[in-house]
Amino acid sequence: MTSTFAQRIKDLMLERGITQAELARQVGTKQQTISYLIRGEEKTQSSRYTAKIASVLGVNPLWLQSGEGDAYSPTISLTQVDMFKDTCQIPIISCEDILKFIANEPFSIKGYLMSGNSSPKNRFAFEIEDNSMAPEFVPGDVVVIESEKLPHSGDYVVAKVPSPGDFVIAATENNVVVLRKYKSRGAHKFELVPCNSDWGSIQGSDETSESVKIIGVMFEHRRYYTR
Repeated sequence: MTSTFAQRIKDLMLERGITQAELARQVGTKQQTISYLIRGEEKTQSSRYTAKIASVLGVNPLWLQSGEGDAYSPTISLTQVDMFKDTCQIPIISCEDILKFIANEPFSIKGYLMSGNSSPKNRFAFEIEDNSMAPEFVPGDVVVIESEKLPHSGDYVVAKVPSPGDFVIAATENNVVVLRKYKSRGAHKFELVPCNSDWGSIQGSDETSESVKIIGVMFEHRRYYTR
């Protein structure tokens, strides 16, 4: 791909088969704005929509803006965050630190996911590490979770379960964290279902929330096109 901001957008649109109108719709702006950005004026080196355009096109916003770094890395380093002051910053944490985040304990931030959407402090992101939820989620995909939100049947959720089982995201001494599709089974009961049929489901109940506890509901899913 070429080195200008405008040309990178045009090349990606061609590669993805997406029109100006469709890109504008997904970004939440007017087609004229996209047209202006890809006209190629030398002064047009970035936009307040850079993070959102990058999200739609499946690339790293820093790379889209500057041509630097890995085009398909989901992470913006801590030292690069100030370049995107007008966008929302969602912390990317390791799977092992999810329970620490929920418990308001100290946790490490690997980087930030940039978003054009407003983001409350109860959102975090992590990277999928195995194929237990394939084909909907594959290794390298990034999901944004909103904690303290009640799930509805069909939502994708992160949950804490008391013992190891199929599709473990991360384990602590007494608990593991899993990503599953939430299905209501009536009478305060629910099932946490994997997308990959090679993996098992987990049964839960609102009345035994300490055994299987829903941590949060997926707010956003990003897939980076080339690995």
